[in-house]
Amino acid sequence: MVKDNRFVYGANCTWYGPIAEAGSFGGLPVCPHCGGVLFEMATEKEWTDSVANFDARWPGYRALVEWTKGRHFADYLEAKEAYDREHQSKP
Repeated sequence: MVKDNRFVYGANCTWYGPIAEAGSFGGLPVCPHCGGVLFEMATEKEWTDSVANFDARWPGYRALVEWTKGRHFADYLEAKEAYDREHQSKP
């Protein structure tokens, strides 16, 4: 059996992960938390490279995205607000 290496991420939410971890609705992969539509990349490396490229233009983006792993937010504005609150409260 060939492993499915596709990596998916929320079109309208912050969830991302291997396609095997996605939910399903009518046979289509969806966010396992909110059921939202997912975008797809061929591999996780393609995803991490795109995050790194964006981080080069917006420093701190990679840290935010990595922090959201295992969390679910409606969008990255909500995630950024939670990230900032958590990191401001640390000494």
